[in-house]
Amino acid sequence: MSNIPLISVCIATYNQAHYLEACIESVIQQTLPADEIIISNDASTDNTYDVLEKISGKYNFIRIIHQPVNLGLTGNSDAVLKAANGNYLVRLASDDLLLPSFTIKLSKLLTNYPEAGFAHCAVKEINVTGKHIKDRYLFREKIFENADEALKEVLKGFKVAANILMFKKTALEKIGYLNCKQNFGEDYYLSAELSANGYGNVYCNEILACYRTWNDTQMARQKRKLEEIKGLTSVFTKVISPAYKAKGRNMHNVDISREKFAVAQADCLSWKVYNKAEKEELLTALKYLSSSKKSLFYYKIYLGKFSVLPVTIEKLRSRLKGLAKQLTQLKRKIR
Repeated sequence: MSNIPLISVCIATYNQAHYLEACIESVIQQTLPADEIIISNDASTDNTYDVLEKISGKYNFIRIIHQPVNLGLTGNSDAVLKAANGNYLVRLASDDLLLPSFTIKLSKLLTNYPEAGFAHCAVKEINVTGKHIKDRYLFREKIFENADEALKEVLKGFKVAANILMFKKTALEKIGYLNCKQNFGEDYYLSAELSANGYGNVYCNEILACYRTWNDTQMARQKRKLEEIKGLTSVFTKVISPAYKAKGRNMHNVDISREKFAVAQADCLSWKVYNKAEKEELLTALKYLSSSKKSLFYYKIYLGKFSVLPVTIEKLRSRLKGLAKQLTQLKRKIR
C-alpha cells in the first residue's frame, strides 16, 4: 500500500469561466498528481457550466458539482472541501494557479510535521492577464509553527502569503470545516480555529503557486468594506477571544489587536464612495470591533476634516514594512 497521501484539489468557482482551464491544467501538471479534482460551480451566470462539462468529459478524476443556488464564497468553499475524499485537501481559487511542485512539497511537509493542520508557501503575484507583478514571501524563519505560537500569531492577522493552502482532512473534520458565517475573512477564521484546536502550520519559503490580484475599477473592494469589518469581528468574537479565555491567556493582548485592526480599517469612514447613512453603518460595525479610546479618536478624525493625516502616516508605515520584507528576503538569498 502506498504511503503517499491521497490528494484532493478543491476549486470553488463563480463566474470565472475564462480562467478555469488554466487553473485545472496547473493541477494536472503537478509532479505528484492529485487523485481527484473537485470543482463546485456556485450557480455561475457566465458560461462556466459549459466549460466544466467539456473539461470533465476529458478526465475521469475530475468531479463537478453544480450548485442549484448561489451559496456565496464561504458556503461554496465549505461545500467543495466537504465533498473531498483525500487525506490532504488543497483549497484553490479558480483564477489562481499551482506550480508543478506544490502538491509534492507541501504534502511532504505535512507528513513530516504531524501537528500541522495546514501548509502554505510563498507565491508569485500576477495580474488579470497573468503578468508577473511581484513575489510574495512571509517575514518568517520557521518552517513549523506550533499551535501556541500560531494562536499568538493570529492576533496579527491571517499570516500567509496568499490563501492557496493544503489542509489535513482530519484537522478540518475536527473543527467542522468552515464555520464562518461571513463572506469575508473565512480563511482567517479557519486558520484561527485550527490554532485554537491544537494545530500548528508549516510554511515553505519557495514560490509554489501564482496568486491573481484584480484592478478594482468598480471599487468592489471598497463597497465590501462592511463585510470585511464584520468578518474580522467574527474571527475575534467567535474564535480568538473564546480560545484565549479558555487557555487563560492575557485578554489585554486581544483587545490591543482588535484596536489595531479597527484603526487600520477606519479610513473607510473618509471614503467618498459612501454616503452618510452608509458611514454610520460602518461606524457601528467598527465600534463592535473596538471601542477603545484610541479607536474612537481615529473614527472621529476620519469622519472629520483632517482624515488625510492618518492616511498619510499609514501609507508611510506600509511602505517601510514592505521595505523591511524586501531586505529580509535579500539577506536570505545572499546566505
